[in-house]
Formats: sequence, structure tokens, C-alpha cells
Amino acid sequence: MRKVAKQVSNLPAVVLRLEAWFPRVLRNLPWRKQRTPWRVFVSEVMLQQTQASRVAEKFPAFVRRFPNPKQLARAAELDVLALWQGLGYYRRAKNLHAAAKIITTRCRGRVPRTSLELQSLPGIGRYSAGAIASIAFDKAEPIVDGNVARVLSRLADRRESAKGKVADEWLWSAAEKCVRAAKSPAVLNEALMELGATVCVPKNPRCAQCPVRACCAAFKANSQEFVPLKQSAAPKRMVVHHALVEIRGSSMGMITRPAKGLWAGMLSPPVVESVQVLRPAKLLAEMREVKSIEQFRGEFTFLTTHRAIRFRVYVAKFHSQAKLRWISLKKLDHYAVSNAVLKIAKTAMEK
Repeated sequence: MRKVAKQVSNLPAVVLRLEAWFPRVLRNLPWRKQRTPWRVFVSEVMLQQTQASRVAEKFPAFVRRFPNPKQLARAAELDVLALWQGLGYYRRAKNLHAAAKIITTRCRGRVPRTSLELQSLPGIGRYSAGAIASIAFDKAEPIVDGNVARVLSRLADRRESAKGKVADEWLWSAAEKCVRAAKSPAVLNEALMELGATVCVPKNPRCAQCPVRACCAAFKANSQEFVPLKQSAAPKRMVVHHALVEIRGSSMGMITRPAKGLWAGMLSPPVVESVQVLRPAKLLAEMREVKSIEQFRGEFTFLTTHRAIRFRVYVAKFHSQAKLRWISLKKLDHYAVSNAVLKIAKTAMEK
């Protein structure tokens, strides 16, 4: 006998309560002020895999510098990456830069209005397209991110993982039913995200504050703590990055990283990458531009999505012909550098 998938019960009541609840509790976030399609577009790209609190710190300066697609399209990539510094996942900044060029040239400077058009832009998937189309243009487009998946799974008491093809199909179907029943798709979608971010959180959900707990099947079954089921995270690949740092006065020698790979095109001290710790003699053989390695200053671990990087920081001297760019340590965070590079500089300066 075919198993019947659980559904969100009393859907009209869920939608009605969420639309009434959201305007009373919405957080004071900068992209919710002076809302324009471009500001919505930028905020949704920034919010991909990044906490709202961190985006709130960076968003105002970014949109002041690039108040429209044309201004961003004209900018140099390193200037864009510099303003993105601290948000991580720098490919998003490059995609946003590329999208701005397309919007400027093909769309006459106007952000596309439909999910399908939006998904043709670099870095815009189904979720981001739905969020932009609904919030900026009040289109009845569904959204599913981690927060929304958790809310919908608990409302239906769906005791399965929120990952995989079957779960994906169920979640998008449920999200579409919700947004189609909404008076305002913009309000409903933001309410779903806000509920998942502030109330229906992964651990110790604040059910007493939930506007839809009377409609929540997991709350009634007291199963909200383990719905949806967690999947074990894939182990991160361990690698070692040997950072070779020369400091002259108050400046540090930097290079531009390769155009592909981790932190592509950004500034960094020269780095030798390996699967294990290398001896200084081996580092000298690997990087001929280095004249000598003076001192090992320390190490730290930096986590990315797929890697656990063990950074080992050495003070070195480079040959005079080495092509280094000398960057002021005091102004390092004004350039296109990763948080890992800021940590390298701090470690190199410690006595």
C-alpha cells in the first residue's frame, strides 16, 4: 500500500495567522527599509548561507556604494570583493557583480520580475528567485530554505529528513500551497522565514511564542525537537596551508590568488598547499621566490564548507624579484581579503 505523505493541516488558518503575526514582530533589518527591487536582490544574495546579523553589518555600506545595478556593473571586481569582506562565500559577490552587468545591459537596469527570469541570472537559484519575486514584486512564488523547511516539516509532523529528492518535492509543494493561499505573498514568505529564524529554531523551539502552534502537528505530538530528522554531515577534507609572510615596516607582501579555486582572485600572502605538514626545506623547494624562512609563528584551523584547513604561519624573506604587492596592515580589511588572511596577519604579528 502506498504511503500517503503528511500535509500541513488547516492551511488557511496557518497563512492567516502568519500574515497577521509578521508585521508585529519583524526585526529591524536594513534591507527592510526603503525597500526597492535592487535592495531586495542584493540582500537575498548576501543572505545565502550567511546569518542575518552579519549581513546587517555589511549591507548598508554595500548599497551606498552600489545603489543600483549600473553602479555595481561598472565597478572593478576587487572593489566589490573588498566591500564583501567578512561575508564569506565570495563566489556570491562575483555572481552578484556578473548579474548586475546582465541586468544593466539586457534588462535596461531593472531587476527581473519573475522567478524564471531571475533564475537565468548567475547565482540565483529557485529559492532566491522566489524570495526576490515575492518580496520585491509580491508574486505568488514559493520559497524553501532551511528555516522554511523546518517550519513546514513541523507543521505537518513530517518525521523524515528535509534533504533529498522526495523531501524536496514535498517541501516545494507545501510552500506553493501556502503562498497561493496568501493575501500577500511577500508578507507570507517573510513570515515563514522569520518564524524559522526566531521562533521555530532547530534546538529548543520557542513554541509558546509561535502564532501557529494550534495548527502544528509536531507541537501536538511533542515531536518538535527531532522534526525534521537530522542527517549526519559529511566529514570535511583536511588540508594544510603553509602561509609565507614577509612584513616590511607596516606592510605585508601579498599576491593575487588564482582565478579558480578557494578565495579565487583575492589577495593573500603566498601559500603552499599540501595534504600534510611540510618541512621548511620542502617549502623552499616548492616556492622558489622565497629566499629564507625565518620563523614559525603558529597555526590555526579555519573551516570552510567542505574543508578543514590547518594554517601554519611562517615569517619569511622573499627574493627581490618576487612579485609581491605591499599592503598596509592597518588597512588590510579595506581590501579583498578573506577572514583567513586577517587571521594569518594577526598570527604573523604576534610575538
